[in-house]
Amino acid sequence: MIFAYNARFERRPIRLAPWPDAWQTHLQVTSALAASPLFMLVCALLIPTSSSLFQVVYALGFLSLLLVSVAYIWVLVRFYG
Repeated sequence: MIFAYNARFERRPIRLAPWPDAWQTHLQVTSALAASPLFMLVCALLIPTSSSLFQVVYALGFLSLLLVSVAYIWVLVRFYG
């Protein structure tokens, strides 16, 4: 009975909402962007400076900076451009 009612009065949207309009998506993207610099900070604290693996911290820092900058520019272009 409910299926028949839903099928009869179902409204199909004219167009789909763009991908990042749901609050769950905003939360996931914000969490991912916040995790990037935090992961770099944790690696900087755990890897000794005398280790040859410490170069990874510099690469993670650069990648984190690039990722957050691109996301910030994307938001500016999307909402203000």
